[in-house]
Amino acid sequence: MQKKILIADPSEPLIHAILNSPKAKSFLFESATNGSEALEKLKSFQPDLLIAELFLPETHTLELFQQYKHLEKPKKLPGLIVTSFFAFSQNYHSAIASGASSFLLKPFSLNELFSQIDSFFAGTLKPKIFIKKHATATHKTKVSNKKNPKQYIKFWGTRGSYSVSGSGYSSYGGNTPCLEVRSGDDLVIIDAGTGIRELGQQIIESSVKKIHLYISHTHWDHISGLPFFEPLYHADREIHIWAPIGFGITGQTLMKELFSLGLFPVEFKELKAEIHFHNLLEQRTTHAGSIQIDTHYACHPGISFVFKIRIGTFCFGYASDNEMLFGFTGDPKSIKANDPLLDGYQSLIHFFQGCSVLIHEAQYTQEEYAQHISWGHSSSANAAVLLKYCGAHEWIITHHDPTHRDSQLDALEKEHQKLLKRCKIKARVRMAHDNLLLEIPQNPEKG
Repeated sequence: MQKKILIADPSEPLIHAILNSPKAKSFLFESATNGSEALEKLKSFQPDLLIAELFLPETHTLELFQQYKHLEKPKKLPGLIVTSFFAFSQNYHSAIASGASSFLLKPFSLNELFSQIDSFFAGTLKPKIFIKKHATATHKTKVSNKKNPKQYIKFWGTRGSYSVSGSGYSSYGGNTPCLEVRSGDDLVIIDAGTGIRELGQQIIESSVKKIHLYISHTHWDHISGLPFFEPLYHADREIHIWAPIGFGITGQTLMKELFSLGLFPVEFKELKAEIHFHNLLEQRTTHAGSIQIDTHYACHPGISFVFKIRIGTFCFGYASDNEMLFGFTGDPKSIKANDPLLDGYQSLIHFFQGCSVLIHEAQYTQEEYAQHISWGHSSSANAAVLLKYCGAHEWIITHHDPTHRDSQLDALEKEHQKLLKRCKIKARVRMAHDNLLLEIPQNPEKG
């Protein structure tokens, strides 16, 4: 009897190539292009082996595997080969801990894939020792002076990794990520880094009662301010917290642990606000009144999201943690629109197309990036490639490296301007800083 294999991957050309390979005739295949479809195929097809892209649309593969295991309780779980463009050690170890027999990096050859399939059914497929990837190389909003504009974006924290203080950081600030998006009384907050403390104090003094807090991912610099968010302690506030499902644990569980007595003197049950938790999923649209929020996976260790936010006809992208062009240290001018190096990023480029403003990190210079590959952050040169092909008219850089002082960031801003000019990218670039407020025009022209 032929062995049954389910291929789950958002790339239809890849699925087509696998299914039309002469070696495919030895097996019985089914395919799926997103998480929900894959779950249904797992139930109905009951494959012997699941080969799945880690970052499946809608539901990542490790969560999909857990759902199938615990909800369906099959007599026998299929084998699992996880594929991915991104060689993050956390993702590799999480996949193996979840039962994967292999973590296969893209792009792979069909011979390599079918060799792994044969090894799996022969009982000889074992996870390879993870080897960290090294450097490779191939070839308009306005700053508002108004105190309370009706619609605006405000940065309350623009520092990455950990907060900093001192005279060397007085211009750009030292708080970790927190972004406020406001349209009248509709309020969205992206991330709960240390910047959220001051924002919370302002909210208490305002008429806003309903708050939507989106957590891009649960790394410490994005959640460490949450226990100090004043609205949590007020009974007249309603707070909706949207957080990703991580590898084996929900954002809700992690956040409740922040309020355990071993970490903080206030327990979660003592909070007075009306709190609702929601799972943040990929390629889903949610609304906070007049504000629309769309999600897409980021290239970052673990499960992390970037956002596209619309208010009326104004649209901007936000990516605080995203490693564009993983491992690339070459000249960004050499990257053409159809370059194979962009294969793993075309969905992200398409996601941000239509944004007039792209808020995206550039934590490292190209020289620094060569020493920080797989840390989950971009060089300015690699981030500029995303800017070029998504077509945004303005690039605002956030998530500054905590070792970069004000003088360095000033110098880097000038270097970024030269970079865009050299690469013939027609966009404005500037550095975000704590308390930077950008007014959103009431009837912005479409960009």
